[in-house]
Amino acid sequence: MADLLQNVPSLTVDLDGNVSLRGSSSVTLLIDGRESSILTTNRGAALEQMPSDSLARVEIITNPSAKYKPDGTGGIINLVTKRPVKNGTSGTWTMNAGPDDRYSTTLVVGAKTCRWDATGSASVRQDDRVRTTQRERVVRTAEGTRSYAQTQSGREHARPLSRIVRGSIDYRPDPATVLGVAGSFNRRTFLRTDLTTTETVADPSAGPTGRFDRRRRDDEYERDIDLSAHFSRDLAGADHRFATDVRFSDTAEEEDNHYVETYRVPVQADELTATLIRQFQQSLETNVEYNRVLPGEIKADSGYVWERHRSDLDFRGTYVGATSGHTVVDPVQTNRFKFEENVHAIYVTGERTWDGLAMLAGLRMEQASVDSHLVGTDTTIPNDNFNLYPSLHLARSLGGPHELQLNYSRRVRRPEGDDLNPFAEYQDPQNLRVGNPRLKPEDIDSLEFGHQYRTDTTTVVSTLYFRRHVNGITDTVEVLPGEVVRTTKQNLGRQDDRGAELSAEGALTPTLSYHADANLFRDELDATNLGFSASRTAVSYLLKLGVTYRPRPRTMIQMNGRYDSTRLTATGRRGAVYGVNLGVRQDLWQKRAAISLTISDLFNTRREVREIDTGTLSERTVRRRDARLVYLGFTYRFGAGAAKPKDDALRFDDAQ
Repeated sequence: MADLLQNVPSLTVDLDGNVSLRGSSSVTLLIDGRESSILTTNRGAALEQMPSDSLARVEIITNPSAKYKPDGTGGIINLVTKRPVKNGTSGTWTMNAGPDDRYSTTLVVGAKTCRWDATGSASVRQDDRVRTTQRERVVRTAEGTRSYAQTQSGREHARPLSRIVRGSIDYRPDPATVLGVAGSFNRRTFLRTDLTTTETVADPSAGPTGRFDRRRRDDEYERDIDLSAHFSRDLAGADHRFATDVRFSDTAEEEDNHYVETYRVPVQADELTATLIRQFQQSLETNVEYNRVLPGEIKADSGYVWERHRSDLDFRGTYVGATSGHTVVDPVQTNRFKFEENVHAIYVTGERTWDGLAMLAGLRMEQASVDSHLVGTDTTIPNDNFNLYPSLHLARSLGGPHELQLNYSRRVRRPEGDDLNPFAEYQDPQNLRVGNPRLKPEDIDSLEFGHQYRTDTTTVVSTLYFRRHVNGITDTVEVLPGEVVRTTKQNLGRQDDRGAELSAEGALTPTLSYHADANLFRDELDATNLGFSASRTAVSYLLKLGVTYRPRPRTMIQMNGRYDSTRLTATGRRGAVYGVNLGVRQDLWQKRAAISLTISDLFNTRREVREIDTGTLSERTVRRRDARLVYLGFTYRFGAGAAKPKDDALRFDDAQ
């Protein structure tokens, strides 16, 4: 599924599977219009396991109406899955194999009768990941004098095994009524090992003042359960409908880290330490919606939403005493943090169409109550807020294939449990991360003006957009005594994004088609409230191009590439990211089966570079994954409507 998202305009997927829309990683991912916990804890792994054949379309909503939750500064990505359209049973089985014992297999089955339809899927994915990290750091005094330099080099190896099961059933006792249930289960386990070497130099003319190796062995698991039920009934009259649904999710994660620290300079005894991190999350959500047509041909939607989110973060650090040899609890790394958020929302929208002009206006009112509980000190920090989220959408048909659109919406990015937890999490002895319990939500006002040209063979969309972020949530860094750097969350004063996007797709010849996207934007960051002397600006761009060639009716060759230029951050910048994928597919047996060969990162260019420059700290970090990956795949379709679906995107391992 991640490969399909790479083909969608303005979307990018990074090395960790994080999805960004127009440069914003704060994106709400939905499945059939509903949230799912499997897309919360580890989006990259979940997207890779969702089979392309199960997807009907990808909906991108950069300015959603007030009907939708306002979470996510970038907007909403809705993955609409296929439902059976013919009575009977159909399905798809897919198998992929790659180097280093990588493999994945997925079975998707759908069944339909006159009153029932059901879908289900089960998938297993065994991955193998090698990551390298190089970090160069220079620390200076307030006067600009060099204090010390530090280098870190690390290599990490992990073999995650993911298992996902999803299913849903809808029942229609009569043409006006639908009752349904859905559920999903995800379990992901893996063993992670890594070695990091850190060297510190105070005087460049002398040798290192400190050097040590840190070895880690980490057994991890993640488990997600998601259950939901929904009911809808069409009432008398056109567009007259009542609907309600309820959703429950439960997530558990555990990291069991064991470290051996070997000191080379100065020489001293090895240290044995461990951290056990357990995180539990539960969510309960209910929605009630009522739609009807009001006088004046106004289509009105109204609804009420209640959400409750609970998190429990439990950290336990230990070390082996140098003299006693016994395991001792480390109070510095032992803490427990609980977080609860309750959101009550009421929304109303109205839609009206005049001659060639359509308008959709809405307002959402939300009361959010957040309680952060520091268990060790028995301290509760409340953080409540009330907000209005208006939206306005105008569309004007110019006749023929042309249409103009003007959209506005207000959105929010709420802090998560990790963002609010004030206790320190030591990534290593030189780097720690803490949250900020007084972090405010980030509010975003988004405005777009666009033109769309659509024919049977060509679609061209051009858009001008502006986004203003208030209280933007960002990482900040601070140098502490003892050669330690602390990363925390703060609110920016303001951030403005201005941009223009042009996307096109179509057929150049009967055998050659394309999709292309160009996005040019200017970021302006006002971080004076964080100690920076002036606003910072940068111009960035994103280019994407995909080409599909069919030398024969059953043979397809596909190549896609992207170039994501340097981006501005609050404390520095993120370097350019670029890569090319290549794939071939051959259909078999009247398109009931297919074999494919894909090469991700054909030229081995994928890497992530981040730079920090705060005056007292200069740092450059380069992360790379293992080299280009080659996968051989086989797909078989059976049952009603078993021919190959319209979507031609090949699967590439881009979100590793």
